[in-house]
Amino acid sequence: MSTSEHVMSTKPALSRAISDRFRDFGAIQEALRSMNLESSNLMFAIDYTTANLTCAEHSFDGKCLHSIDPSGGILNPYQEALTRLGRVLVEFDDDRSIQVSGFGDAKTPENAVFSFTPENPMAGCKSFNEIWQRYHDLTPTIELGEKSANLGPVIRHATAVAREVTGFHMLIILLSSHLANEHLVEAAQAIVDASKFPLCRWTNLMVLMMPRMLNLLLLVTSDYRDRDGRRSLGQYEGAG
Repeated sequence: MSTSEHVMSTKPALSRAISDRFRDFGAIQEALRSMNLESSNLMFAIDYTTANLTCAEHSFDGKCLHSIDPSGGILNPYQEALTRLGRVLVEFDDDRSIQVSGFGDAKTPENAVFSFTPENPMAGCKSFNEIWQRYHDLTPTIELGEKSANLGPVIRHATAVAREVTGFHMLIILLSSHLANEHLVEAAQAIVDASKFPLCRWTNLMVLMMPRMLNLLLLVTSDYRDRDGRRSLGQYEGAG
């Protein structure tokens, strides 16, 4: 099923969506500041499985979670997540290179992701406004995949990217539903594998976010600076 059946092509400006009615996720900012983070290499991954339709039966007025309001007055859960996260994370993005990928669609193999900037995947988007516009342009053309969301390939892709660029890496995964048990195991293994990455002096932070439940954030951190593969798990309540 194509999201084009549910999405219009008008381009609302990101600035229109950022208003006082959206409170930022102060818990995320404080967590990052407490780590003395001054800059980071940001990566986003967005769920394009048919769970965006089935989950919508109980939320978002029954519409596909990727449905876009042509007037720009109502944000879908992904737009809302990008808006809020943009306000929180913009201060930590100093290299103007944000890699964005999609996963779970009908065309992309289950063990792969597709880039929002296929012409130069490593260059990524230059701003949150570009992420917004590319999401808006690409989403109507994407056919949702029948398979359930699998984060193992997403995490492994992010780990491969991190091999190329040292520094603090933050992966934000926007999901439509909870993971199936078998995929939880694979995602956990991908995190363990990433923690064994031997090349040293950088820290990797992953943020998993359910756009249907914007008040719940799950932070999984892997600290490689001491080469001991420590991982800590914390839960933060955002503005719902």
